[in-house]
Amino acid sequence: MNPHTPESFDRVLLGIALMVVGPALVPAPIMATLTATPLRQAGTAILGGVLLVAFSYWTVSHVSVRGSPTAEGGEN
Repeated sequence: MNPHTPESFDRVLLGIALMVVGPALVPAPIMATLTATPLRQAGTAILGGVLLVAFSYWTVSHVSVRGSPTAEGGEN
């Protein structure tokens, strides 16, 4: 799949949006525990960054969009 197609870009934006909205879905006591110390804050930030990169890569490389040239058997 060509990572520069509009569909791929939309999926990356969706992944970023989920990473931004995701922490709001976590209950407050859990977030307070995760961010209690500077070391935990750094660990949480690093883990969030790794998850963002991994999710974006997986989304772009493995999810096909109906109607895209790749999904219809066209050139990659």
